[in-house]
Amino acid sequence: MAYKSLQVIVSYYSERPAAPLQRLLGQLTLAGVSPLVVVNQARSVAWQSLTELRKCRVLERANTGMNIGAWLHGIRLIRAQAYVCLQDECFMQTSQALEAYENLIQQHPRVGLWGETLNTRWAHPWKALTEEGHSAADAELRSRAALYARKLAHYGLPMATTAVHLRSLVWGFDQQTAALLQQLPDGHTKHDCIALEIGASQLVMSKGRKIAQTAREPFTYFGHSEWRQDGLSKEPSYAA
Repeated sequence: MAYKSLQVIVSYYSERPAAPLQRLLGQLTLAGVSPLVVVNQARSVAWQSLTELRKCRVLERANTGMNIGAWLHGIRLIRAQAYVCLQDECFMQTSQALEAYENLIQQHPRVGLWGETLNTRWAHPWKALTEEGHSAADAELRSRAALYARKLAHYGLPMATTAVHLRSLVWGFDQQTAALLQQLPDGHTKHDCIALEIGASQLVMSKGRKIAQTAREPFTYFGHSEWRQDGLSKEPSYAA
């Protein structure tokens, strides 16, 4: 199937094993898609020998901003009606995954950002997450929320009514959101990038649009090798 309105962008950090990227590119090729692969380059060049890359456009960039930085680099260079942005650890759960994203983006204009998993732990007003005396957050979550609220303020990004956000594993969005996301700077640390993951959803919601999980169950259309099917990370330390 040809996805005339859709540009697929895959982020890849060159120090990671190439096998997950190879699997994803193979699935995309079978789906009739030639994605843009944006490589956050470090030292390794092993990925360059992948035969699956022959049907892709590949861009290399400095290793800043993690996957969000790579995605934004791609959308700044390629104009499309809609985008699906993937981490290299993602894989298609169904051959209809891209068709589902394309249909959701086209048929629900009030939704500005789609993804596979909403972080509902943060679905509370910022005040309830950052101030003592509220039952919405324990000490650990309160500390993290306060840190990311400060970072959003530092970047000049708006804070919506609640802090709920889509995890930056898979994002789908239209041209309007693509323009909006280009306001995001590159993060330089893990916590910078988590703040910007939250900030992307905050930006969209601050403009009166919604964010949404693509289906009732997490990871219905795309899975991720570092996340469980129920939407919880396999790495307990990753709480954003």
